[in-house]
Amino acid sequence: MSEKEKLAVVIPCYKVKNSILNVIKTIDEKVHKIIIIDDNCPEESGLFVKKNTDDPRVEVYKNSKNLGVGGSSKRGIEIAFKDPQITHCVKIDGDGQMENKYILEFKKFMKINSLEYVKGNRFHKDGEINKMPFLRLFGNFFLSVFSKFTTGQYKSFDITNGFIAMNKNAFIKLNWKLVSDDFFFETSIAFQLREKNILTKDFNLKTIYNDEKSNLVIKDIFFPFIKNHINFFLIRLKNEYLNKNKIIFIFYFLNLLISAIFSLSVNFSYFFITILLIILFIFIDFKNLTST
Repeated sequence: MSEKEKLAVVIPCYKVKNSILNVIKTIDEKVHKIIIIDDNCPEESGLFVKKNTDDPRVEVYKNSKNLGVGGSSKRGIEIAFKDPQITHCVKIDGDGQMENKYILEFKKFMKINSLEYVKGNRFHKDGEINKMPFLRLFGNFFLSVFSKFTTGQYKSFDITNGFIAMNKNAFIKLNWKLVSDDFFFETSIAFQLREKNILTKDFNLKTIYNDEKSNLVIKDIFFPFIKNHINFFLIRLKNEYLNKNKIIFIFYFLNLLISAIFSLSVNFSYFFITILLIILFIFIDFKNLTST
């Protein structure tokens, strides 16, 4: 990393007392700053870090109330880029599931490909996803496939992955008030990246699965996730298509709606028409992404 490029790592902390010290210890010395955000953790992770590390790069901040993983990440990223020396920021989790060697590799990958934003991807042939608990694997895979369609990020997978990196330009371009404070954090960023025409790529990585317990409760977030995805998709339709080609796309979506209704209540053959119309839309949507 050049002397002009300084990298900060942001780690939101909630119930990660058993792993956070090792996460900090394994962060390469080339990283300029490590920002710990204690999300009003009942284990007092932030205080624990203060008492047990003498790494001069570490800065600890505590939220007065629980903001959620997204809210804590946003606060940490904002703090990082307030430092005029920081040009890049990597957000990781404090549970030790991600190998910290990827931090510098992310930065190198961004520079080689002239990227403003990079995201981790566990779903690849060397990703060892077979070690992921089945329910988590199924949930993440389903959400990633669904997210491609709703966010328009067809070139990305594993959209809920918490290992992300951005440069200062991406930070400035994104509207952080519209970025979710909860587990929808990464997905809401992916949605904005499409709107802002910010080039991004996946970086393939491996994840370590031990006996840690996830703070995410599927039954509590499933319906909010679906609701938010539908909302994103409708906003995209309005901004990318209806506002630009009103007559053509109103006609197109009316036909899609009618064929879908008919496939359920009149004639099942309309089901195939519906599928063809959906495939046609995905093709057009993907072409719009590749042309940006």
